[in-house]
Amino acid sequence: MLRARQTANQILNFHPDLKLQISKHLTEVYTPFEGCASRKVDELGGDLYTGSGPPFEQPQDIVDRIQLFIARIRKKYLGRKIVVVTHGDNITFMLLWAKKLALTPQYKRNLSVTGILDHYPATTSMTTFIYRTSLDAEVPEVVYIRPEDFQHDQ
Repeated sequence: MLRARQTANQILNFHPDLKLQISKHLTEVYTPFEGCASRKVDELGGDLYTGSGPPFEQPQDIVDRIQLFIARIRKKYLGRKIVVVTHGDNITFMLLWAKKLALTPQYKRNLSVTGILDHYPATTSMTTFIYRTSLDAEVPEVVYIRPEDFQHDQ
């Protein structure tokens, strides 16, 4: 959460008219690996879900809570651009959903199937979900920008 808040604050430096709002729907995934060393997760190939039953989240749970957030935001800010800072698995499973792919840890490790990402979303990358209508059932267009694709003013 700290890194997400730091990123949001950096955005606010360039857009001081915006207001930071925190949503429980965008929090990190709830898994039994909370507080474990990252090497433990790496040993599992990033699969935090297989064998983790309730009360822990599964990929569909993640997509459900993020879609709840998106539905509320779309109603409140219809026709406007919204900046959201969140975590990799949240982005990954929303991307898989938008591309109509199975929400599985296997696809999480092989995002080349999306045609957008080769690997996991990079830190400081931007994934844009573009909704063009107000229809609740709309599946958004997705655009991914890698950190190295950003143009920096010198």
